[in-house]
Amino acid sequence: MKRCVTFVLILLLSVLLLSACKPKAQDAEKKTFPPLVVGVLPDVDSVPFVIADMQGFYKEAGLDVRLEHFTSPVNRDAALQAGQIDGAISDLLAAAFALEGGFPVYVTQGTDGSYKLAVSSTSGIQAIKDLPGKTVAISKNTIIEYTLDRMLKENSIPEDKVEKVAIPQIPVRLQMLKEGKVDAAVLPEPLASSAAKDGLAIVGSSNELSINPGVMLFSKASYETKRDAIERLAVPYNRAVDYLAETDRSVYMKELITRASFPEDVIDSIVLPSYSHSRQVDESEVLAVSSWLLERSLVKRAYSLKDFLP
Repeated sequence: MKRCVTFVLILLLSVLLLSACKPKAQDAEKKTFPPLVVGVLPDVDSVPFVIADMQGFYKEAGLDVRLEHFTSPVNRDAALQAGQIDGAISDLLAAAFALEGGFPVYVTQGTDGSYKLAVSSTSGIQAIKDLPGKTVAISKNTIIEYTLDRMLKENSIPEDKVEKVAIPQIPVRLQMLKEGKVDAAVLPEPLASSAAKDGLAIVGSSNELSINPGVMLFSKASYETKRDAIERLAVPYNRAVDYLAETDRSVYMKELITRASFPEDVIDSIVLPSYSHSRQVDESEVLAVSSWLLERSLVKRAYSLKDFLP
């Protein structure tokens, strides 16, 4: 009997010791991740990332994420290459240019953006077919110019029939259009909504052409030292996507407008995409962008999706 009692006591003691030594699940979830700095522009691609920040989804996922706001993709890309930010909400063109310049980056997911062709009320433009002979404000060698060229090609308009005016700063591009200093401009949402609210017409969009080369990317250096944190970003991102789908816009829109640096006048008119959960960009999109870059001798070789993956 004594032996039996002793055996039971030893067994219980062993179980207690094992339980004390085994890390708890909640402790494992408290893993410390290095901080991440992500560059964003005032466009709808960035909305899920801003929402995740607003709702505390990063913190709840154990992440320390800071969003750095830019008004120009040129400044964003310069900050990335200078190591001032770890990654950015960007596009496949910027990713290809980075690789071409010897600055390796990794694309971690596709994003959902929208780019529209807005025209001034005095331009006489009622449709894309009316663009020949007109001035169109863009940012050179970016997703903006890519979108315009795809629109022109779709409508059988030679590129040299349109005068492209390079205006990298997105708010300045919109202002130039409002003042009638250019006939048209390609703008990301929600700047396009702001133009429409002021009586300017929207005559074309990337959505109509099924163009979606927006991505999230990180420098190779940051990815290799912060891989776990970067891969975990999908958790708060997906929560933000679900939040946007399930929540009435009146609950979050006012704060979103402020935090995302959107024009205040789009609060009622802004059109948000139907956001998808974190997923990789389509190979077909990569090939289309690569072809466009090659045709203009902006890169020396063709790129495929594998070139952008870790």
